Amino acid sequence: MFGLEVGMGYVLGDYFEDEPVLILKHCVVSALALDWLPPSSSESDTAGSAFSAAVATYKNYLADEMLSAVIPDYDGSGYDILAFVWFHGYADVYVTDYRAAYDHNLRNLLADMQSEFQNIEIGTNIILQIGGGGEIPDANEAELRNIQACVAEDDASNAALVETYTFAGGEPRNDELPVHYRGRADNYIAIAEAVGSTITAILDGNYLQSNLCNRPTIDAPIATDAPVTTDAPAMTPTDAPAIVPTGTGNDTSDTPSSRSLFFGVLLGIIVTGLKL
Repeated sequence: MFGLEVGMGYVLGDYFEDEPVLILKHCVVSALALDWLPPSSSESDTAGSAFSAAVATYKNYLADEMLSAVIPDYDGSGYDILAFVWFHGYADVYVTDYRAAYDHNLRNLLADMQSEFQNIEIGTNIILQIGGGGEIPDANEAELRNIQACVAEDDASNAALVETYTFAGGEPRNDELPVHYRGRADNYIAIAEAVGSTITAILDGNYLQSNLCNRPTIDAPIATDAPVTTDAPAMTPTDAPAIVPTGTGNDTSDTPSSRSLFFGVLLGIIVTGLKL
């Protein structure tokens, strides 16, 4: 099985025609509450191992000598970071503590990734909403989908949500579970093309943010200047196994099986505007 970079590459390649586009991917199977933990969510301000490795990978390949090796005509005068893509969720969704902290951790991850590239603004954060459960997900998946929608909606000027549940159909391949979008290449290509089309719509000024965030109804108003996530517990990154076993977390009743957590992360940045 391949990742989303194939379908995204076709869409973006057609859009930019002769301009070089780089898709830098770092894929690690782990929870946002563990190895992907951003430094702002850590008690010690120390990032999880996957977050740190991803940043190191991006910076390595964006060094002038590496860009010149990949693109011989590159003149070393700069580039643009078109987007940051986050395709993740199933490593956290069936562990109660991880799911509860996902909103806090995702907001911090997006902010911390931008801080790693202080002199270059990331154009758009693309959040792919998990959708392996199809049109009617279980309660845990529905909760995490809503979290992802709210994070994108609250940062509408810098983030975009891509729904994926419509691409979870067809007969399963190789006994794959729904979290793998039934192991079907056509589903992954469709998701990838949706990501590419979202990015091109943003560039053309035609993107409309989906208002899918379902906030609980409350009686008292919330101060608009109040921090959103200050009460969320800080976590400590560990070198725990990337696959979270059944029984991790306070409540194991919402974990259907450890197999359901075998889902990879596509975490990547898309680079354009390379000066030739």
